Amino acid sequence: MNELMQDANSQQHNVSIQGASTNSSYNGSFSYADDQGMIKSLYNKRYTFSAGFNTDINKKLRAIVGVNGSFARKNENQRGMDVAIEGRPDSKVYNEDGTYYHQTYNYGGTTNMARNPLAEILGTKNLQNSNNLTLSTSLEWRPINGLTLTGRYSYQTYNYDTDYYASSDTYEGSDNFRYTFQGYGRRTHYKSNEQEVEARANYSTVIKRDHSLTAMLAATFNDASSENYWIAMDNFGDDNVQNGIWQGTELYERNPTYGSSLGSVMLSFLGRMEYKFRNRYILTANIRTDGSSKFSPQTPLGHFPGFCRCMDYQRRKVRQRKPSLAQFLQAERRLGKSGQRLGDGIRLAHDV
Repeated sequence: MNELMQDANSQQHNVSIQGASTNSSYNGSFSYADDQGMIKSLYNKRYTFSAGFNTDINKKLRAIVGVNGSFARKNENQRGMDVAIEGRPDSKVYNEDGTYYHQTYNYGGTTNMARNPLAEILGTKNLQNSNNLTLSTSLEWRPINGLTLTGRYSYQTYNYDTDYYASSDTYEGSDNFRYTFQGYGRRTHYKSNEQEVEARANYSTVIKRDHSLTAMLAATFNDASSENYWIAMDNFGDDNVQNGIWQGTELYERNPTYGSSLGSVMLSFLGRMEYKFRNRYILTANIRTDGSSKFSPQTPLGHFPGFCRCMDYQRRKVRQRKPSLAQFLQAERRLGKSGQRLGDGIRLAHDV
């Protein structure tokens, strides 16, 4: 076990900054974490950052920008500990010439070779790299009282790559110790991108104290794509160098390659209006229309209308310190469309 284990050191560092003036504010942070595994060669390193800035350009115009991301580097391999638990405690690790020792035994009339725990740990690498970045920005404009116009843009990208390698000293890298090939490697890649643009208008007003009206119109465009592939090789010329330089290798005979690529776009429109009389009688109507490349060509658009009317049966001031269970009683009637179904129902609800 002394040959397999190491001290599991961990460290973490953080730094942040923030400030503000009369019309603007900003913030930023960065953190670093490094965790070493209890098993040799295992580690997990993470870097994260974020930054934000917002400012009032004038009394009616406001801008907001934000960005955050993370980077992670990891070597993950639990196979060695499993082998160590199964192995014999009196088995040696190295041969006299410094190569890994593999104990042989007879089973079912054939000679078999046992796995060496240290060779499985140090000879197997599962290097994982992941990156994530998100950017968002928005602009708000208030041309008149009660009206807010907002434009927003966001972008997100995610990348995940793995380099898996098993040397010829391992069970997997020697084809179960049959040595039909020398070393096995697999490189996996996944990447996704998504960007979205939104335009929205919000309006609210109160007319002679008894009447209030709120309205919202919005349009959103979304573009998303992803790709995924992996390739597997064997017969590495050098168990160490060829992990990163794959010249001279051969395609793995069983499932050597795989790949796919996906993409979609979506355009949505949303409208909502709500009217209140004395905050007791409420009428709400909304409509949403979606168009997506994922929809069938015969029905490229989906329409989802809705209507709701509500009335408060009881609106009174509660003078006791602890409100009663039925402080607020509401009756509600809805009529709308969700997907391909129509719904019409009455609901009594308590707000406590």
